[in-house]
Amino acid sequence: MMNDYVKDIKHLVITCNSEGQLAVRSQKTEGNLVFLLPPEANDKSFAMTSSYTGMMISAKLLFEINDFAKLSKDVEKLAAEMTKNMENNFEEIISLANEKHKRVIYLGSGDLNGIAEESHLKMLELTAGEVAMFYNSPMGFRHGPKSILNKESVVILYFNSDSYKRQYDLDLLKEFSGQDQVDKIVVVDYKHDAEVEKLCDQYFVFDHSMSEDLMGLNYVTFAQLFGFYKSISIGKTPDNP
Repeated sequence: MMNDYVKDIKHLVITCNSEGQLAVRSQKTEGNLVFLLPPEANDKSFAMTSSYTGMMISAKLLFEINDFAKLSKDVEKLAAEMTKNMENNFEEIISLANEKHKRVIYLGSGDLNGIAEESHLKMLELTAGEVAMFYNSPMGFRHGPKSILNKESVVILYFNSDSYKRQYDLDLLKEFSGQDQVDKIVVVDYKHDAEVEKLCDQYFVFDHSMSEDLMGLNYVTFAQLFGFYKSISIGKTPDNP
């Protein structure tokens, strides 16, 4: 569409599919830069998981290319953290997925709001819409949207590493814990916090020591596993729900 309205335009295209029309057509146009991920990153299933994280990491590396040496080391560290976090939380995530929740709400602030959106989309795709999905920011959710909560709902709150934003996360968590509106409150955090753990029903610590945007990718692996096993638990086939 932009090509139709803008005469002098250039595109940076990040894609996993070398044979897709996006990659093929973009490479034929002068001035475009097409960044192709390795074939292993091109998911075959309906819901993209490694494709998503791969393209997000690629975008960060490209837009901050002057810091490539440092960021490449951060990505290696992130991969190690993801592996450790999945191993440590694997069984609990499966157990959560096997519970009979009909509504799942993801909440995150700042960069984590986008991660909450991707998380809700992944569950929506993997369950073919059978599980009702919602996402919002903690502040936005408490002003109206919170009315969707019932005893068949689970709220998943992504806790922020920024101390100011974290105050809003904690405030909403305290509000949830003092009310009887939801079946389960789940918190995904980047470090252990005793106060937070006491206020929620289930607490996942995904250890992280880098920037918030990379922390979000650490968190999204939780959502990918949760969506995958929720799909299986309701009799769907994750590759083609």
